[in-house]
Amino acid sequence: MKIILTGGSGAVGQNVLNQLCENKDLDIIAFDQKNKRTEKFYEDYSNKVTVHYGDISKREDLIGMAKDVDFVIHLAAIIPPLADQKPDLAFKVNVQGTKNLISVIEEHSKDAFFLYASSVSVYGDRLENPMIKVGDPLQPSVGDEYAKTKIQAENALQSSQLDWSIFRLS
Repeated sequence: MKIILTGGSGAVGQNVLNQLCENKDLDIIAFDQKNKRTEKFYEDYSNKVTVHYGDISKREDLIGMAKDVDFVIHLAAIIPPLADQKPDLAFKVNVQGTKNLISVIEEHSKDAFFLYASSVSVYGDRLENPMIKVGDPLQPSVGDEYAKTKIQAENALQSSQLDWSIFRLS
């Protein structure tokens, strides 16, 4: 099984990557931005993972890894506080990047399953009513640029031709 993992060097991604590496039958492709930190991080995985470096906001950077993929785990994102400080960057990565990834997977691996990491922040402030139910409205808190981008990315995935699931981390 061929799997793409975006954001594998992030906090959640590292745990997911370690779990994936326990299964020797998986062909794992990690997509991440290239910098000194990510290069150093992936050194420990050199014999377990194929690393594909690029910018998720550039569709052409995704094409080379998208052929014959069975499963996508999309974790790459700009998160708070940076997402709220730089909303244009958050949109570029979280929304446009997700749309790019969906597009290349639809084109090159239309039967792939797409698992998307979103956030409970899409529900807004739930301190007074913390119990979330299916069907609750998505109402991000005022000024929560991250949640706004997550909703837009969820909508893009829901309107895609792919089989998908969205999980909202708290």
